Amino acid sequence: MIPNAKKFCFGGIAPELEEKLDKMFSLVVATGENVWMPSSGELPGLFSQAETLSEEPDDQINESNNSQTNANEELDSGTPGQSSHSVAASKRKRKGKRHEMGTKQVMLAYVEKLFSSSEAIMQRVTAPVIPPSIYLLREAIQELEKYPEIFEDRLLYHFATVHFQTPVNRVTFLSIPEERRVEWLKTHYMNSQI
Repeated sequence: MIPNAKKFCFGGIAPELEEKLDKMFSLVVATGENVWMPSSGELPGLFSQAETLSEEPDDQINESNNSQTNANEELDSGTPGQSSHSVAASKRKRKGKRHEMGTKQVMLAYVEKLFSSSEAIMQRVTAPVIPPSIYLLREAIQELEKYPEIFEDRLLYHFATVHFQTPVNRVTFLSIPEERRVEWLKTHYMNSQI
């Protein structure tokens, strides 16, 4: 069993990251286009851009680690009883840590970039174009009932209830001045009969 897996089972995802992921993917629907899976072994297009942005910090880390490695080699070569095999093994361990640190930073930068872009898209999508109260069918029917000539003509009334199932027709009817609503509805009724 992997010890880190046990920690994950009990600890889970950090609350801050989980909140960001929930916001990012709350309205996402899988379409099959631009699919990327972490197990695929390939990096997605945006990921390579994030990697180029974060190459500079990795280079600085690598340079400082290289200078530490050179200093350790000088010390290690002077100690008797230590084989060159153990020195090479310790170098491999250090490289693995550096690679993990760089990958973690790149992934965090990638998640941040995805989060900010999804937030911007959500703000654009959720902006209401027409006030939501205009969309209610109930309001349009209540307005219909105010006009006795529409309410008493069953065919016209039935046509109006079906016609107002389309939000555009409801909005138009409620936007027209009250004196012209009956005429507008009768015109649409006559046009539908043709």
